[in-house]
Amino acid sequence: MNRNIGKWVLALLYCDLILAFSSLPGASLSVITKNVSDKILHFFGYSILGWLFCQASTKLLYGIAFAALFGMIDENYQRLIPGRQCDFYDWLADCLGATIGAIISVGILRLFKATKK
Repeated sequence: MNRNIGKWVLALLYCDLILAFSSLPGASLSVITKNVSDKILHFFGYSILGWLFCQASTKLLYGIAFAALFGMIDENYQRLIPGRQCDFYDWLADCLGATIGAIISVGILRLFKATKK
């Protein structure tokens, strides 16, 4: 299997995981978000997605853009779920997390390339 295709598959599988959590009714999430801000969960979840998309696309801005677009789609999808809503600040946390994850991804790639020389 082409390595790049495998990276895209992994990124899309992670999108499925995010959508699975987004499909849970709002009341069922109170146990998860009782002790942790949902913005922190969004940040860390999308930092992983930003990392994965950056690895798959091999471009920093593409990785961030794909994750931000998916975050926008996901936030709008939540309008359809009982007890959930579309929250602009959740999307901002998604975008910030995706940006940090993508930047870390590029930084680690550059570090590995520098050590191979």
